[in-house]
Amino acid sequence: MASTKLYVVIIFSLFIKHSFPVSRLDERYSQKRIKRSQSTGPTHITEKYKNAASRELLETHHSFDRKPMSRLTMSCKSKAYKMIMSDYPFAEVRWKHNGENFALQPSRMVTGLNSVTIQNLMPEDSGVYHCVLTLSKKVHIIVAVFSVVVGNETKHVTKGDTVKLECHGNELGKIFKQSTRMWTDPKRREQFRKSAIDKTQDVIKSADEKSAGLWLCQVEDRSTNRAWKTARIEITVGPAPTGWKKLVKYSKTHKVETVAIMFAATFVLVLIMNCLTKIVEWKQKKFKSELDEIQKVLGITEENLGADNIPLLLREADDNITGNGSSDEESCKS
Repeated sequence: MASTKLYVVIIFSLFIKHSFPVSRLDERYSQKRIKRSQSTGPTHITEKYKNAASRELLETHHSFDRKPMSRLTMSCKSKAYKMIMSDYPFAEVRWKHNGENFALQPSRMVTGLNSVTIQNLMPEDSGVYHCVLTLSKKVHIIVAVFSVVVGNETKHVTKGDTVKLECHGNELGKIFKQSTRMWTDPKRREQFRKSAIDKTQDVIKSADEKSAGLWLCQVEDRSTNRAWKTARIEITVGPAPTGWKKLVKYSKTHKVETVAIMFAATFVLVLIMNCLTKIVEWKQKKFKSELDEIQKVLGITEENLGADNIPLLLREADDNITGNGSSDEESCKS
């Protein structure tokens, strides 16, 4: 009897194994999780995720000031991140730098599931970083924000140049609506204060000796008494260029205008060449007509234009002139 029961159990186990393999069960379970996470799309998302992320952004503050060639790790593993990922395990983690998709450089950058590490930091790495969870094509939630300043970005300009200052504070302004941005000039005076979300660029219209030095941009949120450093630029001002150097510099900084000037100059040159060609043709026609008149006076035709006949033709022309002169004298005497 016991052997019969054992035999039945073995048969039943083999039937279950072949009918419902573990891999197939796991696959079905995974598909169910995917469908459940996808079914709760934009129309079913509650505001608690966005509200939780917003509250955490107001409570946290990440502003880093690093030296060149140092190392920095940024993680977006926050409370809001854990809560969202628990309900949306297939949400995609994305990083943005100054509003653009983060361009990974494998030689010195490493990304994890919820972090990014940058080695050998450079001034070009300065700016604002976002960690974004993408739940669907239309739903993106920012769960962490960082501002980073690395050393000093250097701008070499000449006296009288226009200098554009990139603060990158606009990205923080989108999150913290009441925040403002402003620059501190080399003498630590406040310049260009405006709303952080303002997209207008800060510009030094005419650089001079007073513009030389360190310029620091900060975004301030006075409601929470926080500040983020987003850019630091060292400006060096050289003497104004003259002559050919000035022309070369203008062509580099005003490419569209330079192309337009070259096109206009080429058009004028072609027009002048066309006029000169017409003048030369007119003079050639005039010379030919005068030459034809001289040939008629001398009685030269195409048949006797050979080199051997030229002296004879000249003597005949001289005799004609002399004969005409003597006949005139006789008529005068008579």
